[in-house]
Amino acid sequence: MPNTFVGFSNYAKAFGDSVAIHAFINTFLYALITVPGQMFFGLLIALALNKKIFAQTTFRLLYYFPVITSWVVVSFIFSYLFAGYGGLINYILHTNIHWLSTPSTAMIPIYILGIWKGIGWSMLIFLAGLQGIPIQLYEAAKLDGANRWN
Repeated sequence: MPNTFVGFSNYAKAFGDSVAIHAFINTFLYALITVPGQMFFGLLIALALNKKIFAQTTFRLLYYFPVITSWVVVSFIFSYLFAGYGGLINYILHTNIHWLSTPSTAMIPIYILGIWKGIGWSMLIFLAGLQGIPIQLYEAAKLDGANRWN
């Protein structure tokens, strides 16, 4: 069977389909929200874990654990947390919101899931960078009058 060149007709068909457009918008919003969220919270956690604290290795493992956990397992946990009846989030909020079955609220748990699942990677990269800074630079900065915020 000979191959026939179709040009950009498949792209034109995809961009003309309202379902595909909606999927593109959801994907764009997901990336726009989860990537900065992962980086922000990953940096905060890396800064906290860069200090000498009690059970430092345990905390690092706990924050990295969602990365090595299967998406199926993590999704199951989140479906329990955000269940409409008897979910832990609704119990804490003392309300009955159908998080995953209502289109207006379904993306919120998905964004939270994406951020939580990816924080470990960001934390690991930031922590590696922070631990690569020689102690002499911190000492020199302290001598120059720098504190935690400048």
